[in-house]
Amino acid sequence: MYLYTLFEPIHTEGAIFTVPLIDDKYIEYPIGRLTLYDSKGEKCSADWQRHNGQWMTLHEGSLLDCISFMEQEGSNWFCSG
Repeated sequence: MYLYTLFEPIHTEGAIFTVPLIDDKYIEYPIGRLTLYDSKGEKCSADWQRHNGQWMTLHEGSLLDCISFMEQEGSNWFCSG
């Protein structure tokens, strides 16, 4: 599962975007993901995407542990506002 933030790009008149715009205004930018390593949800990682497009693992554990991390401790990483 990927987590995205929406942002309004600053562009000059006549600019052409290579990614589709949402509502003709916003661009999706991936900021995080939950990676499942088994079908039971016992092995999971909460990952954050760096500015260079590489993923960095911030927390490992069960699916519930990773969701809890993202809601509490990881809120500085995953909240865009």
